[in-house]
Amino acid sequence: LDDHNLLDTLGQFDNICLFRFKPNIDLITKLADMLSHKGRLMISTFNQNHHLHSGFNMNFCLENEVFLNVSENLKLLCLQSSIEQPYTDTYVFEKIRI
Repeated sequence: LDDHNLLDTLGQFDNICLFRFKPNIDLITKLADMLSHKGRLMISTFNQNHHLHSGFNMNFCLENEVFLNVSENLKLLCLQSSIEQPYTDTYVFEKIRI
């Protein structure tokens, strides 16, 4: 996922899902570019409660509401933050601009 040149070769997608992986803003922007119009991007990974309860490395956990305004090309459709195991945050975005 770090090789954006390789990602460029994959084309466009209606849906992209990331699970248990903490993307950076550059990757989210790249994935948004790869979505077709009205395409959906779902990101679901550990939040900081996971770190607090398990000792899992906080560097791999999402900060609270970190992706609320991540891109002007993406509209946030849903954000669910669990306060029980497995302590994940799930974002669902829709591409609104081409």
